[in-house]
Amino acid sequence: GHVQLPLRRWFYTHAAMARLASYQLMTEPGDVEGGQGISANDVEMPEDAERQGLGAQEVRPYMSKPGIAMPPRKRFRVLLMLRWTVALACFNAFVYYVLHMMTTQSVWDVPHDIDTLSLDLEHCNMQVLPGEGAIQPRITIQHWNFLGGSSAKQEGGIAKIAAHMSSFNPMFRCLVTVMNPPAAKLKHISVRLEGHTLSRISVESAPSESLELQAPDAVFEATELPALLNISVVHGTIRLRIPEGAPASDVHVDSNTASLHVVSGSPLEVHTGPSAGNYSMFAAPTVQKSGDGIVHLSGGASHTVLATGRRRLQQSVRIHWDTEAQGPGYFIVPGEDGAELQTAYGDGQNLDKPVLTDSSIHELKQVEEWMQAIRTTARPWVAKLRVRNPGLRCGSFQLVSSEAYLVVKLEWLALISATLLHPDLKELTLQALSLKTEWPPADPMSETSGSCIMGPPPSVRDREMMTLFHTIVRYFDPPAGATLAWVPDGRWETPIIFVKRAMVWNTIYHKPTTGQSLLFLCALALNLTASAITATALLFLLATRGRDWFMDRFRQNTVAVAASQRIPQRTTAQTWRLNATMVDSPHGVLLRWTKRTGEQRPTYVWISACANEDLVRGLPYDEVCIERVLNERIPSMRENTSINEFFFSVDKLCPGAVYDSSQRNKELQHLYCYRFQVQAYDHNEEPTLMSDWSNEVFITPRSSIFDMPLMLVKQICPVPTASLGYFLEHFADRHIKGKTPQQILVLSDIRVTFHRNFRDLQDCDENEQFYLSVFAGDSRDDCEKETYGGRVRTFDRSAAFAPPKAAFETGPEDPDDEARTVPVTARDGRTMLKVGRKDNETNQVKFMLHWAGSGEDVAEKSEDWGEFVWEFERNRDDNDDDPQTIELDLVAEKTAFDEDYLVFLRARVSFENSIDIKCKELDAGDRFFTEDAPGQVFYKGMERFVTWEGDSSLLTSDTFDLFIEFPDVRSSDVGGIRSASSNPRLLSENVARASVGLTIMIDFPELLTSQNSIVAQLYAQDQDGAQVRSHRFLICSTWLLSDMEHMYASFCKMNGVAMQQLGSEARQRFGITTMNAQLKVLPNLRKPLPFEHREILLESPGNCIIGDANVIVRDVNGGVGMGGKAEDGDEERSQTGRSTVSKESKNRDGTSAEKIFVVTSQKVEILHSMWPRQFRFETFQWVPALLLTYDFYPVDNIINFLASVCELTHLDSVFGVLQYVLGASLADRLLHIILAPLWYLLPYIAEGALLLWQFCSFMVLPVIPLVVAGLLEFLSYEMNESIREVATTSPIEECLPDALFSSSLSGRGLSKWLGGMTPASKAALFASCGMCIVLMVFIFETNFVRDAWPSSMQTSARKFFNDTGKAFVLIILWLFFASISKGGLWV
Repeated sequence: GHVQLPLRRWFYTHAAMARLASYQLMTEPGDVEGGQGISANDVEMPEDAERQGLGAQEVRPYMSKPGIAMPPRKRFRVLLMLRWTVALACFNAFVYYVLHMMTTQSVWDVPHDIDTLSLDLEHCNMQVLPGEGAIQPRITIQHWNFLGGSSAKQEGGIAKIAAHMSSFNPMFRCLVTVMNPPAAKLKHISVRLEGHTLSRISVESAPSESLELQAPDAVFEATELPALLNISVVHGTIRLRIPEGAPASDVHVDSNTASLHVVSGSPLEVHTGPSAGNYSMFAAPTVQKSGDGIVHLSGGASHTVLATGRRRLQQSVRIHWDTEAQGPGYFIVPGEDGAELQTAYGDGQNLDKPVLTDSSIHELKQVEEWMQAIRTTARPWVAKLRVRNPGLRCGSFQLVSSEAYLVVKLEWLALISATLLHPDLKELTLQALSLKTEWPPADPMSETSGSCIMGPPPSVRDREMMTLFHTIVRYFDPPAGATLAWVPDGRWETPIIFVKRAMVWNTIYHKPTTGQSLLFLCALALNLTASAITATALLFLLATRGRDWFMDRFRQNTVAVAASQRIPQRTTAQTWRLNATMVDSPHGVLLRWTKRTGEQRPTYVWISACANEDLVRGLPYDEVCIERVLNERIPSMRENTSINEFFFSVDKLCPGAVYDSSQRNKELQHLYCYRFQVQAYDHNEEPTLMSDWSNEVFITPRSSIFDMPLMLVKQICPVPTASLGYFLEHFADRHIKGKTPQQILVLSDIRVTFHRNFRDLQDCDENEQFYLSVFAGDSRDDCEKETYGGRVRTFDRSAAFAPPKAAFETGPEDPDDEARTVPVTARDGRTMLKVGRKDNETNQVKFMLHWAGSGEDVAEKSEDWGEFVWEFERNRDDNDDDPQTIELDLVAEKTAFDEDYLVFLRARVSFENSIDIKCKELDAGDRFFTEDAPGQVFYKGMERFVTWEGDSSLLTSDTFDLFIEFPDVRSSDVGGIRSASSNPRLLSENVARASVGLTIMIDFPELLTSQNSIVAQLYAQDQDGAQVRSHRFLICSTWLLSDMEHMYASFCKMNGVAMQQLGSEARQRFGITTMNAQLKVLPNLRKPLPFEHREILLESPGNCIIGDANVIVRDVNGGVGMGGKAEDGDEERSQTGRSTVSKESKNRDGTSAEKIFVVTSQKVEILHSMWPRQFRFETFQWVPALLLTYDFYPVDNIINFLASVCELTHLDSVFGVLQYVLGASLADRLLHIILAPLWYLLPYIAEGALLLWQFCSFMVLPVIPLVVAGLLEFLSYEMNESIREVATTSPIEECLPDALFSSSLSGRGLSKWLGGMTPASKAALFASCGMCIVLMVFIFETNFVRDAWPSSMQTSARKFFNDTGKAFVLIILWLFFASISKGGLWV
């Protein structure tokens, strides 16, 4: 709740200053005479106007519009769309920033004084690229922070780069890139790679004069060599592809068990020891061996032709191979095109039967031990044995615990089972010698040279496959019960199973329809079927029962909110009150009315819907009727059987079979505002009863599935706010120039005279001091507090003063009054005290004398405000009394001082105005008007009785003209206004001076649309040109309480929020003060709201508009629809006894022609110091606030929390002191600056959060394919690690998360990223992008285009988008539920 605290009141009064663009929902309509649209001059004048005594008046268009007006929804909300776009852009930028912060992408430029680079890497890849256009070498590091860290530093002339990751996974890149310009090469680079997983090193440009590499497990590939290259790789693959004409280079290779593949366009000089030479194979046009282990390979040409046409002698590349190498080596020099290659084999490569290397035999024994250990458990297992030899088909020998692992790829099996069928996996790469394969390849310089061949699968009798198989089983005995098969690396190739029968191994194709494979396929089929059934059941329950339950709750909430939206309305006893509520599911209008008691039950009812012509939006009149509905079929409420409940569907269908579609003539039109009426008929179809027209209902399009996230927020976790508080903050202006309009009483020349027996006052001595306080209100403390707040001035006090010594003297003669009198000044040094009334209902001004020390009361006096006004007028008395002087006796309690008075106070009386600083009193000789105190405050519609002195000598002639002028209005302010608002304005002409008075109605001129008050002044001018002026007074525009309540009700209907009743408690809680004012009004008319046509008068029982002339009107609907006519004798009487109901004239044929609304003077409740907000731009229309529509406006809740904290910590008192010291305006401004983010930024953040919740709720769906593809990538790399050793692929794998890394730092652009991904990842990426686009279209249509379709297309458009969007989302959800249930069913 809103507690009455100064600081809290500041919150709520200054909230109106936060005019956010998203909540500028209204424009001030102006008077009924103004505006644009239908011109009143276009309407015919009634022929009998003169006979009615009304004079020549124009006929005004009018429309009967009882109840609450429903603002039409804006068809396309540009500002909301822009805010939505900004929110999405900020969200995407934030997500990218968060993901980017999870990575390190650093650049380190090598200084010119550095010639040595040291790289210490762990579980990282490395590449060397040519630094095109670079001046100096540059090193970039890219990795994920959750895997490790990196550093770069300089020690002397050495640059040290370190990147240590906890594990290696190609999905989460760790990549060090050396960009080396040709003109600034380093002298030496040392690279040390650690980790027991296979790292990738790619050298596309020689980074330095010498390069040293140490790695336990790596795949090294180089296409350009430095002058000196030292490679030490324990396990893996080394590939050197040397182009033709390469400069001389020395390569030292310590390969251990790694294989070495060298393809060179330049001559090779290979230095091998005995062991390395045995494992080597050479191919070149010329192969020469020397006895010391040196092999010369040349292409037959001694020169190479340069691009310039010059010939250069080819230089040899020397390769020094470790003498203890255990891995094979393959060396090729292709020579010229068509040259025949000679081959040479080492002894180990020229055996009769293939053999495995010693390291492979050792690793094979370890696999055998692993299988023996794993077979003791019940876990499934798979062992992959892959042979690393160029020219072999790509595939592996697999030993599996079950043939089910041969049905589908291992990674797909793990994926569809949610990793529950993930086997224990062991991968091994074997090296075989003396294999007779197709080597050397046909195109040695191709990228696939030295790799396995992705060709057609082998047959069951393939010699190469059988040779490999017998080579492996020679060293390895497959365990009993296990299945051994050759599994090609292709996508759908059939595995070949090896079966041992009678000590002979045979081969057969794997048949999925037999044995364990068939059982697995049956289990998989049952799993898929069960998961599909489960997903369908879940989706059915969610889409039917769950949605019906939720929509029923939502409908109940909507109906309850609509029931709270009520305003006082005249209803006769012979009619029903009909309540209409727009509901979404089912889509239509829910009508409720109370059953009539004590009367014959009707047999039939006719239910009509009528939409008046909308001149603002250009919509024609429309009427829909449901005929002959049996009353007995109309259902009752479940909670209250005395209330009928009828559903008026938008389409012609009727849920519940209450009526047949043939009983209805048409559908309700979307975007129309309808009212409904029920007519009852007996069994003879004679009319018996008729209800009132219902409240207005705007037919909104049906919500879609994309509204569900927002509806969930409203139903499950709302952040509600007080609708009245929000309405006042954004639709109302409090105060004028920060102050309440007041007439201020000014007391000057204040003198206090003490009683001659003052010395008898109890507890008083000569040292005591006193001060005087004056306030206008019920409580002195309240008046003091609100005065210090700076809005009103209802309190003032004097400085402390001491009684004169004469007041304590004793003697035979008492001192005279002059000796016992002291002057009094204000506390701040002013010579006057000022006090005003907060409203016109405050009539008493209280004076109190206080002890200066304790502040306790000593004496007091209350005086009527009228006495001060009367004293001000007493300025021409002939007696001895001083004019404009008041005398007051302040009386003490009898127990303290038993005299008639304690002190009496004399002061000069004057007045001023809190808003008008120029308001000063006229000299006594210049005053012509009487009862004319300065600074009076009038509201539009009030009557002022202007009086003057008939015998005044200021005017000479017997008659004068009376004018009103607005002295502070500049000519530029008046430009473009109507002549009726001219300055000055003639009020009365040829007024007889002897009449001494006349009555005028106070009118508020439409000078400035942003003003709520204006300073006015009367002046009289006689026939001789003499002029006299009145005192300046203030005219304020009038906001009727009925208008405010109607505007508030329309605001609640527009936003779908509950309406709070404007009782005394609510008014006090939100600082609403009202006053009863006698105004001249036209009853049963109301002022058009900003979204209604300004030229049309609206008939609404219980309301009124301010006016001083009768109005003749004609129904714009021609008497059809809701433009009802007054019945004879249907009249009300005002307090003055005059008729307030319109009279009606008739045409000759008896039909209604015009209606007359008669002016009356009556007391009306108006708002004090509060006005409807006036916006500068009239193009702003009423649009729903998204935060209010879905109950997600958090500002008020934060305000309440801050106000409670201020109350507990007494900060409200501190703020009051700041207001007193700094002034209310400056203190308010400082606090407003501090809380500016709360007013200006928080609503945007909350609205963005709401829109992003809707966006993310559906954008999760496109993320699912990416997650699945990422998981498949992870499983694929995990289960096929050995293939990277035998297949020549891109040295750096590309994965989906790599899109986050900058291509400028890695040299790997979008094309490489897309080309390097697996087909499954590409398909998932494109599917996800397509889903995003489709979902964005549906969300955009739901949020912004739904109301933009023409009314004739609404039904078909909404049906298409709703059904298509629902089907699209449900299909994705079905796949998601099926995937989840499929994984769960494997448990």
